Amino acid sequence: MSRVVRPGRALLVATATALLLAAGQDPPTVRAGAPGAGLPRVGFEVMVSSRPVGDGRLSDRMFEPVVATHPTDPRRIAVAYTREGNVGTCGIDPGLRFSDDGGRTFHDAPSRPWAGSGRGPNIHAAIAWGPGPGGGARLYWVDMTAPGCDYARLQVSVASTDDEGATWSRLYTESRMRPSLGGFPEVTVDRDPASPNVGVVYVGYNHRDDDQVGPGFGLIASADFGKTWRLVQVPVAARPAGAEASWRISYRLSAAPDGSVFASVYQADLRWWSYADMFAKGGLDNVVRLGFSVARIRFDRSRGTFDRPVVRSVYLLQRNAYTVYGAAPPGTRTGVAVDPAWTTGLDVDPVTGRLFLAVGEYVEQPAAGAARGAIHLGWSDDGGTHWRWTTLPALPMIGGRPQSAIRPNVVASGGIVVVTLHGLVDMPSDTGITDAATVGTAYAVSRDGGRTWEGPFPVTKARWSEAAVQLGRNGTGLRERAELTADGSVFLAWGDGRNVGSSRSATPGACSVYGALIVPGPALDPVGPSMRAAAARVI
Repeated sequence: MSRVVRPGRALLVATATALLLAAGQDPPTVRAGAPGAGLPRVGFEVMVSSRPVGDGRLSDRMFEPVVATHPTDPRRIAVAYTREGNVGTCGIDPGLRFSDDGGRTFHDAPSRPWAGSGRGPNIHAAIAWGPGPGGGARLYWVDMTAPGCDYARLQVSVASTDDEGATWSRLYTESRMRPSLGGFPEVTVDRDPASPNVGVVYVGYNHRDDDQVGPGFGLIASADFGKTWRLVQVPVAARPAGAEASWRISYRLSAAPDGSVFASVYQADLRWWSYADMFAKGGLDNVVRLGFSVARIRFDRSRGTFDRPVVRSVYLLQRNAYTVYGAAPPGTRTGVAVDPAWTTGLDVDPVTGRLFLAVGEYVEQPAAGAARGAIHLGWSDDGGTHWRWTTLPALPMIGGRPQSAIRPNVVASGGIVVVTLHGLVDMPSDTGITDAATVGTAYAVSRDGGRTWEGPFPVTKARWSEAAVQLGRNGTGLRERAELTADGSVFLAWGDGRNVGSSRSATPGACSVYGALIVPGPALDPVGPSMRAAAARVI
């Protein structure tokens, strides 16, 4: 069983739109339900990425999609993703595509954010859409860039566009803190018109801290649409006895109605700092504790200053070969897909203020008939101090074998919660490489703040061989995203391997990015018509 930190009693939030638990009760009961009246449902499925060129194999692979939805117009959606191979600058050409019809079709951005800067992009770009000057909307693009192809000189860089990539701002390059471990940046914008920090954009990334204690977590914020940036370093959650260093990665950011911003962090507490040990069997001896922490960060836009971030460890993972050094699950080649570090879900319900965190757990010895992987959802009604946790219903069996639930995202609004995930067929522990270890995509919906669930339901009929897709670097990628649209649907984008072929092939097909519109039900409304109208007038 997972070790979950539940520090104290949960608080009861007085809000008519959320059905919350009384303090001190046992964790909520979970049940799987059937969709009623045709809802929830998947509205449509679409290939988001451009189609492969050249040989269409390892020279052109696309993965790690990040979704941005327009703050007021549900027809407008953007997806950034990695495109790597014999393409672009230094073999990297991050994709950025826009939809103006609610995600049914996508077109390339007319120009590139880094064009004319003399810098080349990296493979972990992220985007976010928020309010812009004069009542418009502005999309922010963030990535690590380097002069020429000198990736020893990476720096986090930000550009913005008000016209879907026809023109871009001058590339801002943050020079105060050099990135570490590829930077792995994240970006979000406060888009709540009632928030004191509406329009503030936040960028988080790994930076070089003390080489003896691991990388640091840097956060920069701009209250003037990206012209100037303020900086704060987010400390580690308190380490347990015996741990002198920490590895942090895979940040998620979400703004809250009170103007604060929350960050989720994968944190492995180590006896000594060694990046290499994190991916070697010896890492088991080095890791004292690993799991997820949550930081609450307050920014005063009038002064341009931060309060000291408050960081708490909120969920502890089992320490095993899969979670420490990425051992490959039976039947597959690498542990990227199942490692809980890489894909987590974080969201703040804009109506109730409830904070949600979705994490994956992957164990070596599951109970009889159970899957190795499960998704756990936690929520806090007091800014991350106290948490309650529940486990999502199991995925249906495939061919008589359990499916491990992995790689969650979470979207919440008005007491409705949508969790997206993947399912990997569990194989016996002595299974070699096999195409029977397939991956599918699913989602589950709760209408009472996480107490009960409908699903999980399949997003698509497509499944693919995880062993085959892992022949391409990063496989389906290290992160995927689901975001709330302005009319209350959810757009999900994921790295998809349906065209990769067999693990026995020496030249597997390329990964692509697919998307789907998930309609949770008529009750889901992100802010309501009056707030949407107000959002169009802000700033």
